[in-house]
Amino acid sequence: MEMDWQAILSEGFGDYIQTIADALGQQLFLLRHVEGPVLWPPEERVEAESFAWVNPLMIDDTVAAYIAGEKGLPAVWNWVRLCLSERIQGIQLHRQLNQAHVRLIEEIKVHAELEEALKFMELKALQSQVNPHFLFNTLTTIAGLAVFEGAEQTNRLVQALSRLLRYSLRKIGQTVTLQEEMEHVGDYLSIQKARFGDRIKVSVELAEETAQAHIPVLTLQPLVENAIIHGLESQEDGCLQLLGWVEGERVIIQIVDDGVGIEPERLADIQELRANMSGRSHTTGLGFSNVHKRLQHFFGSSYGLRLESTAGAGTKVIVTIPLVK
Repeated sequence: MEMDWQAILSEGFGDYIQTIADALGQQLFLLRHVEGPVLWPPEERVEAESFAWVNPLMIDDTVAAYIAGEKGLPAVWNWVRLCLSERIQGIQLHRQLNQAHVRLIEEIKVHAELEEALKFMELKALQSQVNPHFLFNTLTTIAGLAVFEGAEQTNRLVQALSRLLRYSLRKIGQTVTLQEEMEHVGDYLSIQKARFGDRIKVSVELAEETAQAHIPVLTLQPLVENAIIHGLESQEDGCLQLLGWVEGERVIIQIVDDGVGIEPERLADIQELRANMSGRSHTTGLGFSNVHKRLQHFFGSSYGLRLESTAGAGTKVIVTIPLVK
């Protein structure tokens, strides 16, 4: 059994051994193995032959370490073994509870930050709200005129914009299938295609089994937009890849560009989720930090975003979500 003895000893276990040793009238030693090294007391002493006796210290029917002494085996050895074992288990339980408490506090903090961010977004949406029926009716009229005038490309562009806006009005707290999210990304890329032409080449390779996985609405489009605006827009030509596959019970999605990349100092800021330093999508206002926090809010701290980038060589955003259908 491998144990973090440094942590256990830092919780006063060594002093506890010394207290028992003083009561027995002989020095006790804590050994990692039968032949050493000595973990307590701090002075080095590694030769087991120098001890009068060496006995295993059992935790949950497993040898965790060995206890040695300079004189004869105490008549109360079983009591000593029991006291030491219970003390170790008590220390481990205390540490586990502390770690659980820290995790709980962190999750509460993340949840509170997310709630604040969502309220801010809702307020901004109200401040800039346009009657959606008027907007969609206007777009439908424009699309009809485009068809009447034989402008098929304009019609397709307006239809894509209409779907894009309709999708962005969905409730921020709901999830959609990855397939639906990718259709939204496709509409966004259609509009950017009209703007950039062949300057940006797009490749999408998502495994079929990822299609029905659930993801918070408006997760991928802000990341794709950031890749284009901050990574590829200033380039003469560039490539954008969207990759997705299943690993066990997880879905991994990567948004990869070969654009300008991110300088190390700024990359560290974004990775540490300093929201004021992370670029925000022009379309949704959602930045890297906000998307990461939303994913953790929906799925837990084991999921979210990871960012890799090299200045001048491009950027990769890795999205991890559970395989929830």
